[in-house]
Amino acid sequence: MGHATLLTPAHNSDEADMQSDPPQTHINPCDVCDIAREADHRIANHLAMLVRYVGMKQRDIASRLDAETSAPVQLAFESIEAQVKAVASLHRSLAMQRRGTAIDLREQLHQICAPFMSGLSGPIQLTQDVPDGCLVRSEQVLPVIQIVSEVITNAIKHSHVRGEGGTVAVSCHAVADNQLEIEIRDDGAGLPQRFDALTAGGLGFRLIRALTAQIGAQSGFDSSGAGTRFWLRLEAAR
Repeated sequence: MGHATLLTPAHNSDEADMQSDPPQTHINPCDVCDIAREADHRIANHLAMLVRYVGMKQRDIASRLDAETSAPVQLAFESIEAQVKAVASLHRSLAMQRRGTAIDLREQLHQICAPFMSGLSGPIQLTQDVPDGCLVRSEQVLPVIQIVSEVITNAIKHSHVRGEGGTVAVSCHAVADNQLEIEIRDDGAGLPQRFDALTAGGLGFRLIRALTAQIGAQSGFDSSGAGTRFWLRLEAAR
């Protein structure tokens, strides 16, 4: 009986893999950008509705409290409103420009300050000095907003004896080595002696430290009998 040899074509693994792979779907980058812009636009609109709701709840609760009790409650609501407004403003900015571009902090810091400025009663004044051109990366904006809101809230609550007049000033300016410095300064009594912002255990200070590290920035407090200065230094976007 003769020997039979079965001949089979050589197996091309690359060709087989290509045949077994599912067809690739081409995604148009322009379509992705359009979807992202539409999402930012809708998020901004929903946040605007949330701001109005927070304002209604603030007025309702304040109307049922006496003046002394309502003051810290209103300040808490103003802090929330400021952050939500600033986030809405950020999403509007993103909806109107290309992804990955720099964001000017001027409008964002104004959105943070505005609710405090309109809601403050009594002798404390909040001022801002933020020129055009304070550019940062878009992913840095939300942490910066949270840091600034936290520091402003603490300054309003603690820098001055109740009923005493004073000022809380917010500014932003360029410094050396392509850095921006955001400064929040009050003219109150200053921080307690032996206070160390690097180790302070309060939630607000822990939040500031964590967010500062998140964006690769530096921050600190300088305090004297003439008031307290908070500074946040981060790399400017080009």
